Amino acid sequence: MRVTCGGPLPVHEADSIRAVTLPKHARTVGSYAFYNCRSLEELTMTDSVSAFDGGSLMNCLSLHRIRLLAPPGGATCLPKILGETASELDVRFLHGDTCTPLLFPAYTEELEDLSPAHIFQRRIHGAGYSYRQCFDGAVLNLRQYDRALSELAERHDFAIAARVAVRRLAAPFALSDSARADYLAVLREHGGPLACALAKQGDSVSLHVLLSLSVLPDAGIDAACTAAREGRADRCALRAAHRRRPVKAARTRKNIRSVRRLGHAVRTMGQYRARNLFSARSELYMNLPFLDGALAALPVQDGFETSSLATDAKALYFSGAWLAQRFERSRTSVNRAYLHTVFHCLLRHPAKMRGRDRDLWSLACDIAVESLLDSLDYRCLAPDKTSVRRRSLYRSLHEHMPVLTAEAVYRHFRRERMNSYDCATLTRVFAVDEHTLWPEDDDDQDRRWQQQAQRTQTAMDTVFASEATGGEAVREQLAVSARRTTDYRAFLRRFSALREETAIDADSFDYGYYAYGLRRYGNMPLIEPLETRETRKIEDFVIAIDTSMSTSGELVRAFLERTCELLQQNTSFFRRINLRILQCDDKLRSDKVIHDAKEFADYMEHFELIGQSATDFRPVFEHVDRLAAEAAFHSLRGLIYFTDGLGLYPKKRPKYDAAFVMLDGECWPDSVPPWGIRVILREDEILTELSQN
Repeated sequence: MRVTCGGPLPVHEADSIRAVTLPKHARTVGSYAFYNCRSLEELTMTDSVSAFDGGSLMNCLSLHRIRLLAPPGGATCLPKILGETASELDVRFLHGDTCTPLLFPAYTEELEDLSPAHIFQRRIHGAGYSYRQCFDGAVLNLRQYDRALSELAERHDFAIAARVAVRRLAAPFALSDSARADYLAVLREHGGPLACALAKQGDSVSLHVLLSLSVLPDAGIDAACTAAREGRADRCALRAAHRRRPVKAARTRKNIRSVRRLGHAVRTMGQYRARNLFSARSELYMNLPFLDGALAALPVQDGFETSSLATDAKALYFSGAWLAQRFERSRTSVNRAYLHTVFHCLLRHPAKMRGRDRDLWSLACDIAVESLLDSLDYRCLAPDKTSVRRRSLYRSLHEHMPVLTAEAVYRHFRRERMNSYDCATLTRVFAVDEHTLWPEDDDDQDRRWQQQAQRTQTAMDTVFASEATGGEAVREQLAVSARRTTDYRAFLRRFSALREETAIDADSFDYGYYAYGLRRYGNMPLIEPLETRETRKIEDFVIAIDTSMSTSGELVRAFLERTCELLQQNTSFFRRINLRILQCDDKLRSDKVIHDAKEFADYMEHFELIGQSATDFRPVFEHVDRLAAEAAFHSLRGLIYFTDGLGLYPKKRPKYDAAFVMLDGECWPDSVPPWGIRVILREDEILTELSQN
């Protein structure tokens, strides 16, 4: 956060910030000041802040309260704050001993592509947009704010209208008689459900205000108490509010009995909040039986405050308010959210985050999981509406990768050098749950979910094969996730040759005789140690690089740098080797001979990728066969070809081993002929240098 009031720049962990109070004399809040503060709930400032730059509240998904130390009729930066977020905000003007609470409802904005010419139609849903226009410059126009109530009534948003009304009547600053009458009329008609909601939330202050207005009939109070099965209602506040009303004693006793029933409902609060999740899990059990083990492996628990859903790979935590809003929108949205979190664990996204950029990795995981959910042909997972932006992104990504895995999407974004603004924009489209609890070093949980993924894949192929129709995308993702990868150094050893090298062979003589000779004859050992030994190491080696348009220059460089790192380790290679690096697309473009690590480093310093045409593997094999016939190699054991797997292969197997090395998630291993060795490497095996940079 950058505030132009002087002093050093603060250092903070974005995910741990829950409330921020700006300094008294702060003037400006810079762009992206609170970027990715996903847990930020409350922001407090004075009217001295006059500038609130763009993107300041981007990804502040939990922000719901603004405290302004200013009178409600003064100039503030509130219109700029409201322009940064479309979510609901509880704004409180604090001036002296008075507090003026106001509610600014949420709204959504939708862009629809109407034609191939990319003409977009803008649609705005919700009255929150109108409430954000109630300003004369930087000053809130309360008359216009009160008139916006009519739009809520036209939209039948009576629940929001009642919440706006109770806040406005709590501190009627500049409230006209006609506006007061309108607010009271809304509460008479729709105050009962609001009383129920306030009791659930434990908002005794607002509940006190509502009851003191004498707008709720007995039937409304009884209905609220009967419907409320959760909450933290303050019984004393309810009693005090009722005592202020001129009601009969029998009626007061009836209200107190209602409060007692409400108190009984408090004891079932946690179970009721989780009921929607249990219902979603049951529906997923019935429709996707092959996921029964995965669903059971993530129990629902309390104990962590989250704004939506969160998991630590051991349990699923939830927000009751968020879940209620989600369920009110549609039952399928709860199903999708539940399965979204389960798929994160099943595909082992938390454990794979190690060594990666956290924000970019979270976005890649969300895109991979949401693309998987969008491809499942089940009614219980049908989205509320189709997103043009999502479909466009899916098409773009499928042009670069066969399966939208999190690893492949992450590498694509790294190559494209996605900026923070685009990353934040996509996060708002795809984010569903929080990733703050993801464990990076819990190997036990990673093994547990790896076994669960294997069981799920087996179930889809055997027991539930007939019931897995429509879930082909799950099988495809699990196949890629469970695909065995290879240790690069261990794989290279298969190309080693047996040869003598100059080194003391510690196993070739007996230390007993050696020590006896020194002790008996002085400086005359009986047995001299051998100065050479036989060992298996790499001597002749060929690396071929696919330089077609499907291969990235950064990937090639990272692969060669990783190989250079292994070359400098004496345990894998002889001190002097015969290494040839070939570049080829549809023709052989380059042939470089390297004998030691120094030459390799010089080659990498001036490395340039040559080609960018179609892929043909045959010129490389013909060239290596010609070199072998000319005795250019002493003991060539094999060749490795770094590629994505697509191209023209030789019809016959060469005399040496040929391995086709591919990057996990961006390859077509089934295209490799039977005589070829298919090697799929993890990102951290060959992209070590790239990820560090």
